[in-house]
Amino acid sequence: MSKKEKIYFFLILILGIFLRILNLGKHSFWCDELLAISLGQHSIKWMINYITYKDAHPPLFYILVHFWLKFAKNEFSLRTLPLLFGILCIPSSYLLAKKVKNIKTSLLFSLFIALSPSLILWSQIVKSYTFFTFLTIISFMSFISYINSKEKKWYLLLIISNILILYTHNFGFITIFIQILTLLILKKLNIKLILLFLIIFFTYIPWLFKIPYQLFFTLGVRRPIPIILRFPYTLFYFFFGETINPFNIKILIPLFLIWIWL
Repeated sequence: MSKKEKIYFFLILILGIFLRILNLGKHSFWCDELLAISLGQHSIKWMINYITYKDAHPPLFYILVHFWLKFAKNEFSLRTLPLLFGILCIPSSYLLAKKVKNIKTSLLFSLFIALSPSLILWSQIVKSYTFFTFLTIISFMSFISYINSKEKKWYLLLIISNILILYTHNFGFITIFIQILTLLILKKLNIKLILLFLIIFFTYIPWLFKIPYQLFFTLGVRRPIPIILRFPYTLFYFFFGETINPFNIKILIPLFLIWIWL
């Protein structure tokens, strides 16, 4: 990376940090945050038993909140947990894109992550989304690095990141499915990689047995958005946030169009 590119990345990082810290503690906790905080105040054993039957997420992020509560007590300090991972998404996305293509792509991708309305929002609420996003980036970075280099450190990091993903969000299996499918298409699925995914699977078994109970709870939750509209809504939410506000219209949408054109 040249000096000029380092300056660009530093400016992107500072901008991303500023947007995530801005108004971090301004708003009161909302219902999902209060649930995470409430669960974090109980013992880990009680917490796991509760979320098995009355929640739709694995326990890892709630466990992090449990320990974060030892020193964080208000809106600002508690939200520094998702803020931390939201910030880490910026340099990790740069490194991931660099392994896929080049410096220019890395800078554009990290700029996209820094300005993403959804990622900014997720960095300011006590939920698992920035942690999950960060782990997913690390997982794919490890995956690509190991495929290209066969280095042991990437093999181990891929195992660890995928296990953490599965214990952070139940959609974590999608990441692993994509990786296995990629290996099958490229005809690179060997014994060592099969062993890797078996280790991940067996490590996940303790929570796997709890998934049916969470599915039963989730299926009983009413969804305000019809199934046919959820996918386009998800894309809208990811690129523009919950609403089209002036910041999106003046800054994010033009930058996104420039990114597509380049």
